[in-house]
Amino acid sequence: MKNTIEVLSTVSRNLRSAGRQYLREPMMSSIAIASLAVALGASTYLFGFVNLLLLTPPAGLQQPERLVDVGRTMEGFGFDTLSYPNYEDLAENAKSFLELYAYTSMPVGLYEDDAPARARLTLATGNYFTALGVTPLHGRLLQPDDAHAANVVVASHAAFNNLLGGDTRRIGETVEINGASLVLIGVLPPSFQGSRIDGAADFFAPLTAAPAIGRTGSDNFDLRWANWLHAGGRLAPNASIDEANAELASLSRALEEQFPDSNEKMAFTAVPMRLLPAPFRMPLTIFTGLLFGLIGMVLLVAAGNVAGLLVARGEARRHEIAMRHVLGARGSAIVWQMMTEVFALAAVAALLGLVLALWLDNLVARVDLPIPIGVDLQVTFDWRVFGFVFALSVLTSFIAGLLPALRVSRQQPQSVIAGSATQIAGSRNRFRNVMVAAQVAFTLLLLVLAGLFITALNRAGEVELGYNIDNIHVAELDLRSARYDNAERQRIVQQIVERLEQQGNVENAAAAAVIPLYFSRMGFGGFLLDDGESLGADANVVTPAFFDTLRIPVRGREFSDKDIAGAERVTIINEVLARQLEPDGNVIGKSYRFGDPEDPWLLRVIGVTPDARYSRLDDTNIPFMYLPTAQIEIDEMNIFVRSAASPREITRMIGAAVRAADPRLAAPDVKSMDDVASFSLLPQRIAGTTAGVLGGIGALLAALGLYGLLSAHVFSRTRELGVRLTLGASPQRLMRAVLWRGLRLTVAGSLIGLAIALLLARVLDGFLFGLDAFDAMVFVLATGMLFGLGLLALLVPARRVLGIQPQEALRHD
Repeated sequence: MKNTIEVLSTVSRNLRSAGRQYLREPMMSSIAIASLAVALGASTYLFGFVNLLLLTPPAGLQQPERLVDVGRTMEGFGFDTLSYPNYEDLAENAKSFLELYAYTSMPVGLYEDDAPARARLTLATGNYFTALGVTPLHGRLLQPDDAHAANVVVASHAAFNNLLGGDTRRIGETVEINGASLVLIGVLPPSFQGSRIDGAADFFAPLTAAPAIGRTGSDNFDLRWANWLHAGGRLAPNASIDEANAELASLSRALEEQFPDSNEKMAFTAVPMRLLPAPFRMPLTIFTGLLFGLIGMVLLVAAGNVAGLLVARGEARRHEIAMRHVLGARGSAIVWQMMTEVFALAAVAALLGLVLALWLDNLVARVDLPIPIGVDLQVTFDWRVFGFVFALSVLTSFIAGLLPALRVSRQQPQSVIAGSATQIAGSRNRFRNVMVAAQVAFTLLLLVLAGLFITALNRAGEVELGYNIDNIHVAELDLRSARYDNAERQRIVQQIVERLEQQGNVENAAAAAVIPLYFSRMGFGGFLLDDGESLGADANVVTPAFFDTLRIPVRGREFSDKDIAGAERVTIINEVLARQLEPDGNVIGKSYRFGDPEDPWLLRVIGVTPDARYSRLDDTNIPFMYLPTAQIEIDEMNIFVRSAASPREITRMIGAAVRAADPRLAAPDVKSMDDVASFSLLPQRIAGTTAGVLGGIGALLAALGLYGLLSAHVFSRTRELGVRLTLGASPQRLMRAVLWRGLRLTVAGSLIGLAIALLLARVLDGFLFGLDAFDAMVFVLATGMLFGLGLLALLVPARRVLGIQPQEALRHD
């Protein structure tokens, strides 16, 4: 008990001493704390974000650590959807799973109280909620027996209150979704937010309801090559994920042998369920690894500032420490006191870092990202996040403070008291020189990466698309409803386009199945060549005015009103596909077999377009073809409008045209193609903005480090400088010598930073579209910016030499 009281008393005394020391130098203390807090705050938020997406199972599920996502790989790569026959075989034979379920999601139209609304529906197997461990708030949830009924639906808590009025008497009544009448049987609890980051759907219906609501034809349940289902499961009580994957690998080989045409080189695998879907985890892991690297550099620069502050403070207190040695204080006690000061600084920085992380979380949560689904990016900071930031703060401060503390504690008290240790010489200053040079190196690396990412963003934004998106707005139109056959869909699309073309402030209007640059692809098969090979191509289904609306030049002719069902099938292809079909690219007027080898189409090429960027900005050499809407059955179309009118006016015009074509259709969401392009550039924007901010922070911290180094250098050599001035040395010469000391460190650090930047830039080449690892202008500008900041930081302490008075300097200690 007595020892505990003594320890607490010592700690309390050391903390009071630390407070007094920091208050004596509030500016330098604030710089050190702020440097560390900024780096810790950014690290904490990023760790919380990664923890949310990659490490934490979804909320509202029972024993989520036992849940897995199951996907299809090809030759060991990817993680994709399954076909229904393959799912059935896995569900029947995989003994490592207590339950194995399948589902798919889609936008739908809800018709309630004579008012259409847009909603999201998940079609799932009857064991979906049983596997996830979800219990109803009202009524009941889907059950395996519901697969035979195919006419029931479950509402999410939000949809029940916002779309259905929140009246429990609605349970047992019908809800009209995509023209199909489904009986509402239950309501989900508010804790269930889905198993992915895009959140819970508004409604859930049996998978067998898919044909009724227009998701897919009934034949897709029998086609083993039609992959359209996401899958997941709950592991059996005694099964591990490794055992489950071993069993899935065995089942995959058996299915490949049994069905070689559809399952060749295909395998199935399970991964732990997380909020972020499995296909996106690796890109996010790479990207966050890069961000952690950038933040780690800022943290090292901040640690350098903390170390510099502690070294300078230790030198300023050398007489105090020497006297404590003479009076009998042990070196360990002195180190303990100085490390207490370090931990006090770390605690304050950690607290401010957490506040900054919470502020960043609120800021990011309010950002409306240009992505096709709504996502909740609110980070929940659990004990792992708090433990991470505290450990990071203590470790950083400990490393930054331990060496200075040991150096000061080991000084010779007799020499200090005698005054021989007034100047920082040789080995004393070597540690600080290394720290400052490292700060400069890491800061230059940050600035170079920021410059490369920003120029990559600019290049990506200026790339030639192959079409013109200025003043283009697009509305997604969902025509998957039991009310519409193909002829009715054609009529609705034609009426909407014609009505929009009649508006005085609309230049052009058209429709297409695929929105360019939206990471969407469509295909209908391949061209069947004479040698038996098939030449695949991405496709889009468009109305005749699509090429005029997007200003796409066509060599040959465009589609016309004559290209209808029953007429000769025609297509327009790009230059890449034309050269693949004919070496000289002369394909106009020629016909080719296309599609299923057992029942091919005969397609005549009527036009050729220049190559373009289709699904992504980095699409190059992509074979592409256009097909006319009148000759292809398609249930999803997008309306394209070229107009200089305001977004609000365009939204009003499209909504009116949709209601005029069918009052039961929900008003579509309208977005500009500029926003769509922004979605394509989202990784570049995030990387460029983050690297730019971190580069600026690092440059500021490095400048403060140089300033602190030279200030301490001038202060510690005041007596020596006074002697040299007395002996006739020129103040300007001494100032240049002091300035040259800082510039040498800047040059040394810059050379190291440039070498690392060149190596890292080469590794990142190709990571982002438009990134040029050897952009000389970026390296020159980054180096110039750093030297400019460094020179400003060095001038102030260097100019202090001019103000030194020899008489006062000789009395300085």
